[in-house]
Amino acid sequence: MSAAALLSSFTLALGGCNLVVTDTPFFMQDPSAPTLRNGLWRSVEADCRFDEHKPVERWPECAEWTVVRDGETLNFGTADGERRGPRRWVTERYVVAPGDPLILQQSCAAGEGTDPLYCYYGIRVRAADASGRVTQFDGWNVSCGPLAEGDRVTTAPWPGLSIKDDGCIPDSADAIRGAAKRSLELDRKGMPPVQIRWVRDGYR
Repeated sequence: MSAAALLSSFTLALGGCNLVVTDTPFFMQDPSAPTLRNGLWRSVEADCRFDEHKPVERWPECAEWTVVRDGETLNFGTADGERRGPRRWVTERYVVAPGDPLILQQSCAAGEGTDPLYCYYGIRVRAADASGRVTQFDGWNVSCGPLAEGDRVTTAPWPGLSIKDDGCIPDSADAIRGAAKRSLELDRKGMPPVQIRWVRDGYR
């Protein structure tokens, strides 16, 4: 899986720079939040067309996919996200937090033996099934602020964010949500949100 499509397993991270990242979770599971339907999910990209009815083993390399299972995502790849190395199932926990916009908080540590990290994404539901489970959404990175050309991190962080190394840390959940709103407006002028949708119940 490349680093430019699905959010973490669903990974939208652009090299890990200028993004809101924390070492403790800011959101807990909330029963009022929308639920992602279990099963196989993929990103929708104009330059990657294929027959999604085929088993994922027969999907092209450009296809970005993950399996959602009861609050976790599963991706078949290397532990550190590199293309080389032994491949296995990598599991990451996620939480969808209600509000405007919805926030998807996902564990995103670099690999085994590393300290826990949590990444954040804004999401906008586009479709749901008859039971109300989400089957399609747009997702975007929660960034630290506007990025000047050539910089790795902003010099003007959004309110409530403090720069740390090449990213930033929030002082509250509201700061994350505020940054998500501002990040969406910024993305609309450049890279639009990624469209992600449910494909089927089974992995194959």
